[in-house]
Amino acid sequence: MKKDIDSLYLTAGEAAAELSVSPATLYAYVSRGLIRSEAVPASRAKRYSADDVRALKNRRAPYLAARGAPGDGSVLDSAISTITAQGPLYRGVLATKLAEQATLEETATLLWDITNADPFAEDNMPPSSPNLEASRMAMADRQPLARAIALTALAGEDDLRAFNRSTVGRAETGARVMRLVTSAVLGTPASAAPVHSQIAAIWAPDNPRPKI
Repeated sequence: MKKDIDSLYLTAGEAAAELSVSPATLYAYVSRGLIRSEAVPASRAKRYSADDVRALKNRRAPYLAARGAPGDGSVLDSAISTITAQGPLYRGVLATKLAEQATLEETATLLWDITNADPFAEDNMPPSSPNLEASRMAMADRQPLARAIALTALAGEDDLRAFNRSTVGRAETGARVMRLVTSAVLGTPASAAPVHSQIAAIWAPDNPRPKI
């Protein structure tokens, strides 16, 4: 019986060696739910599901072979991202490139995988109503997070377009929420201007760097 149980599990060292990763990477896989673990009876050690380890190893193999990356490159993919030795890729674009070159709106559109529409079109603005504007004024002296929570909840009741559950419809709803939260945090009317430009205009109006 013990032999059968042992064949179902690997020690931390065995699991890390089979995946060719460091113990820290193994623990990261466990925390993400990719590998099941359990305590070893009468011990402080843990054991790891051999089936999960081998399934993950098979998933990683094509990426390691294609990229020529070492095992501890920890290449791991999902529907949106891939973790590589060079850093995370989002929809095939390095996160560092997005941080250096893309706006928040461009990054959101990429993550939402929208190619046939512009969720951040100028006319896609959050709803406005007398009740919403009165609440905005009443909460002007509150903290930004409190304003954002309150205004988002109120706007949800007025935004009938949010019931559009198509891929583009969900992205457009996300864009309206981003614009509403930005206005709530900054204490300004909702704007179609890029978020970074709005933030710079309010929080760093004298910043000498050129505006994008």
